[in-house]
Amino acid sequence: MEENIKKYFNKQGLGGVLKIEELADGSSNNHLNYKIKTAQGVFVARIKKSGDLLSYSNLADEYTILKLIEKYNIGPKVFRVDLENFNTPILIEEFIEGKMFTDVQDASEEMFEKSLNVLVETSKINIGFDEFPFKSTYQTYQVHSKVWAMCLDDIEKSLGSDYFIINKFKAVIKSAQDILEKKEGLLEAVPKEFIYNDIHPGNIFWVPAENRIKFIDWQKVSLGDPVFMVALFARRFGHLWKMESKEFAAKVLNFYKSKKEIENIEELFFARILERAVSDMIWSVWADIKRGVPIKITNIDENKYFSEVKELILEM
Repeated sequence: MEENIKKYFNKQGLGGVLKIEELADGSSNNHLNYKIKTAQGVFVARIKKSGDLLSYSNLADEYTILKLIEKYNIGPKVFRVDLENFNTPILIEEFIEGKMFTDVQDASEEMFEKSLNVLVETSKINIGFDEFPFKSTYQTYQVHSKVWAMCLDDIEKSLGSDYFIINKFKAVIKSAQDILEKKEGLLEAVPKEFIYNDIHPGNIFWVPAENRIKFIDWQKVSLGDPVFMVALFARRFGHLWKMESKEFAAKVLNFYKSKKEIENIEELFFARILERAVSDMIWSVWADIKRGVPIKITNIDENKYFSEVKELILEM
């Protein structure tokens, strides 16, 4: 692969390659990331893995969305996408000189405020369906209920209907569905906003030179729930500020409420946290089954998401 990258960069006039480094963080099941140092600068090459069908269009869409959001300065600059002239589709973008949140030990209050502010900025991106082919939306909870049912069906087929986690999962899923069904009208009533879907510590960088936060991996964007991004942040980042989930969720919600006026924001916020917790609970088992990993749960409470879901249901 490295020799192919060198030849490609030389042929395309991107500068002589001085060093190539594979980046483990940011790579996924469908593509690889390489840091490319040249005489003209430092780039990231995102390369489709052989045999994957989905990322062929994903890389092209990522190029489009990065061009559309360039003026907001919340993602890497993108230079080209090539679906034909490399041995597999390739996307060339800026290498962000910053600190990934997975490497942050003691996050400051400034980083908290900068992170929430960039979520506010992102939510205000004004791109319509006529400009970008959004593949998914978060405009209803019902679509996730359908996904839960399909994944649970796969789990049941693999483990057997009498496997002890099946009925446990079914019970809490039914309770969660009942709660979300009651919130459906609230979600339908609020204006839909731009969503950067993939919020986790491996995709967020603190960029000291610019004193701001930036996101990488823009393959997943949509229009929908105005609290989706902030709910994910509340679930996934509390440990960076050494805060328990409830305390951190309250801190995030209070800050966001001070920046944005969203009708029924608190109900929508905790409804989305519940939806994400159920999705993670099911995914944690379904993904192992799909990968052929043996299920070793002997007690249902060993699944941390199950306990979270139960607690959220009781509180709602």
